[in-house]
Amino acid sequence: MSATEQQQQSQKRARPEENGDVFEIMAHDEEDDSEGESGAGGNEDEQYDDEDDDLVSSLERPNDETVERMSRFLRELESRNLELERAIPRLKDAKSGGDITEWGIKIVNELAEEQRKHNKAEQNLAVSNHRLRISKDNAAEREQKDAKTIDDLKRRLGEYEEERKRFSKKLEDQNSMDCHLLEDGRVGKGRRMNSRQNVISGGLCCWDAMFKITAAFAMFTLIVILIVHVPPIFF
Repeated sequence: MSATEQQQQSQKRARPEENGDVFEIMAHDEEDDSEGESGAGGNEDEQYDDEDDDLVSSLERPNDETVERMSRFLRELESRNLELERAIPRLKDAKSGGDITEWGIKIVNELAEEQRKHNKAEQNLAVSNHRLRISKDNAAEREQKDAKTIDDLKRRLGEYEEERKRFSKKLEDQNSMDCHLLEDGRVGKGRRMNSRQNVISGGLCCWDAMFKITAAFAMFTLIVILIVHVPPIFF
C-alpha cells in the first residue's frame, strides 16, 4: 500500500469522528437553544405570575379595608343595639319578628299624654304665677292703705293728746283759781255754788275728753295688732 492510500484511509477514519463531533456540537446547540427558549418562557411566565399577584393584591387591599371598615361599623351597630336593648328591654320582643305596631302606638299615645300633662302643668304654673303677682300687688296696695290709716290714727291720737293736755291745764287753772277764792273768803254762797258747777262741768268735759282719747287709743292699738299679727289672705 502506497503512502497516498494510507493517507486517504486515515482521512476517512478521521471524517466520521469529525462528523460525530459536529453532530455532538449541533446537539449541544439544540439543547442550549431549547434551554434558552424554556428559560425565556419560564421568565415570561414568572413575570406574568408576578403581575397577576400584584393585580390581585392591589384589588384585595381595598377589599380588605372595606371589609375591616364594615366590620367595625357592624361592631358599633351591635354595641348601640346592645345599649338600646339595655335601656328599653321591651325591644327584645321585636327580635322575634312579631308585629310591634300596637306597642309603638301605645308608646306614642303615652308620650302624647305626657306632653299634654306637661302643657297643662305649664298652664297651671302660669296661672298660679299670675295670681301670685296679683296677690303681691294687692298686698302692696293694702300695705300702703294700712300705712296711710296708721298715719291718720297717729295724727288723731296726737290731736286728742293735745286736747287732753289743754283740758287738763284748764282744769288745773280753774281749780287753783277756786282754791284762791275760797281761801280769801270773798266768795259768797252763790258764788261758791257757781264755782262748784263750773268745776263739775269742767271735770265732766275733761272726763269726756279723756274717754274719747282712751277710746281712740284702744282703737288704734286694735288696728295695729290686726295689721301686724293677721297675715294677708291670697286669693
